[in-house]
Amino acid sequence: MKSPQALLEDSCQRSDWDSMPMLLSLVPTQLGRLLADPAGVRWLQAMALIWVGGAALPYELAAKARALSIRLAPCYGATETAAMVVAQSPARFLDGDDGGVGEPLDDVELRVEANGALAVRCRRLAIGRWGLDTHGALAAPSAKPPLRPLADADGWWRSGDAACLQGSAATPQLTLLGRLDGAVHSGGITVFPEQLEGRLMAAAREVGLPLKAVLLLGVQEPEWGERLVALVRWQDEAHPPPGAAEALLLRLQTVTDRWLPSERPQRWHHCPDLVATSAGKWECARWLAWLKDLEPVDGSFN
Repeated sequence: MKSPQALLEDSCQRSDWDSMPMLLSLVPTQLGRLLADPAGVRWLQAMALIWVGGAALPYELAAKARALSIRLAPCYGATETAAMVVAQSPARFLDGDDGGVGEPLDDVELRVEANGALAVRCRRLAIGRWGLDTHGALAAPSAKPPLRPLADADGWWRSGDAACLQGSAATPQLTLLGRLDGAVHSGGITVFPEQLEGRLMAAAREVGLPLKAVLLLGVQEPEWGERLVALVRWQDEAHPPPGAAEALLLRLQTVTDRWLPSERPQRWHHCPDLVATSAGKWECARWLAWLKDLEPVDGSFN
């Protein structure tokens, strides 16, 4: 996977290469590496369907894959559900549907709880969680590890993901809003940084700003409860000097001028080292520590 040319050459040597439908499953980081190499692109284009999950699919990767007619199928699942329970068809993806991750599979029911959490019911839910006590701690070595049921009495498992369902009851379309434990409560309004990050990436692309990555962090603030701070990394080839980087930040900030106050970052920082994990997820504690080292002790908002 890290040598797309070798991957392509090895595949082409197989007698059945490209003679029958081929399926692939990737996380966004793997997809990005393959899309960055011509040999990787050719290999992806030979696939009939490519499931992409494990983390949110960045707008930039989706747009690039769509322009190259690569048949992605964004999907959603969890360890507790034995892999994916929702998937989008490649045809719908290529038609430009960026908002959701598709429809539930045939044996899956979905609903949204009162607190906004996605709940799932299907026959392949895990039986339970092993080795945790009632407080979520590991059981003592001498004790018999308890098996805590995963689902409620009616068979529903409540995930930690906020979501909404659109479309008909027969064919609901799932849109993920973000992790409930990652939600930011600002001025009495709950906002999901993941959604806003995607929105900002798309807006930056529209106005031609070379934005590579953005992370929105919730920081405590007495009046609002929490306010958003933006960490930004520009495209690697841009290499803006300090003055130019600040000018780019000001231009990016204007993109959010019409956003709701609770959604609008109050501080912006250029972070050249900003990168997600190999699984495409953010180590928020790491970047909060980076921010704490950078900003004044009081961290007050103007």
